[in-house]
Amino acid sequence: MPPQLCGRGCLIGQRLLITSCHTICSYDDAVAMSVQFGFDFSEDDPDPSPQTYRLAPKRLFLADMELDLTVVAVADCDGVPPGDAYGRVSLLERTDQGDEVHEHILQWLQEYPFTPTARELLDRELEGMR
Repeated sequence: MPPQLCGRGCLIGQRLLITSCHTICSYDDAVAMSVQFGFDFSEDDPDPSPQTYRLAPKRLFLADMELDLTVVAVADCDGVPPGDAYGRVSLLERTDQGDEVHEHILQWLQEYPFTPTARELLDRELEGMR
């Protein structure tokens, strides 16, 4: 197990992690945190080899306590973006009820008051996912 497990999240872009705001509450928290991918604790593989990626909130950090959402950039590891190594969740807009959460996330991301630099980074990361 990781030294201090504090929450879960998923990749929504090559280098973008989405999680609960109560998991990563602030920029300062994100600076001190990392995320692990590639661990599956099971009887078949009692010694998984997870890969640790540092969070990169300097590149992008968005948090909304009311919606309990945080999106934070993740640094590459050995030159490989985490999305290339582990895949990501699609945020394609759909009309069926099962994707209502995805639609809310997209709406939140589209309405967030970004700086122009952050908007450009987000658009690049999510390119082809809308």
